[in-house]
Amino acid sequence: MFFADLAPYDHVRELPGVVHVGWLAVGQPFTRGSVTPGVLDKLRLAERDWRVCQTRGFHPCELCGQDEEDCTAEQRWLASAEIWLRGSSGIIYSAPTLIVHYVSEHQYRPPEEFLQAVDAWQPGGDGWDPRAVSERLFEESSRAMRPTPRKRARKARSGERA
Repeated sequence: MFFADLAPYDHVRELPGVVHVGWLAVGQPFTRGSVTPGVLDKLRLAERDWRVCQTRGFHPCELCGQDEEDCTAEQRWLASAEIWLRGSSGIIYSAPTLIVHYVSEHQYRPPEEFLQAVDAWQPGGDGWDPRAVSERLFEESSRAMRPTPRKRARKARSGERA
């Protein structure tokens, strides 16, 4: 599943203040380069301990060309959630947990501002909980999408289906 780096988040629905990083796909160009070992270590930590938006399925690495059936249990786990990190400006970066694989195996180099956010991240040190933030944003988004009694009445008057 491809989303351009730093594009507004719209994986499941639009979430203001959240942007995509590292959603790579075959046929889509991406920046290559190295990252510091410390950044890769922190991405591994985030993938292991700070997962959000855990799915029931997984998304195998398209760049490797593996079929779902050929993926190991570890690869399936690595490709089944998101990592959310907050930048200094307050923006939230959403990366697939597969970003660890993209960086280590395909030399993907995320945008500099994301790398700075990873480098500055102190897990749990500032009290910011990505799980709580993602749950709140998705709940607020769901609430905004639900028809209110006023909206239902307006649709009923106009003959639209409620």
